Amino acid sequence: MTKEISAALFGEIRVSIQPSCSFQSYDELLTDLLRGANVRPASFVRELSRNIRPDDLCALVEADDVGPIVAIDDAKTQKIERAQRIIDAIRSSGRMYELQAVSVEDMPLIELRHGD
Repeated sequence: MTKEISAALFGEIRVSIQPSCSFQSYDELLTDLLRGANVRPASFVRELSRNIRPDDLCALVEADDVGPIVAIDDAKTQKIERAQRIIDAIRSSGRMYELQAVSVEDMPLIELRHGD
């Protein structure tokens, strides 16, 4: 549909969709689930949400697989322990269903040509 809209506007306006760009709900849920888990501040939650989709994170929790979380952690020490705390906190929260259902929304992008 975005292609049709862009074509109808004769190249003066381009409409597209950027998939999975709005992370606010996911960030807020992760922040809440990890409260008290002794995980670094919001910057790591953002890193986690940008690199591991909610359904994939649920699968990691179910498999007790810390590998992908360790891989995105830029800390110099205690990566495995931190990743395990994340998995344990999500598992013990009793709120996995919320994580499975959280929306990572697409973002519309509208570009206007200005000049030549």
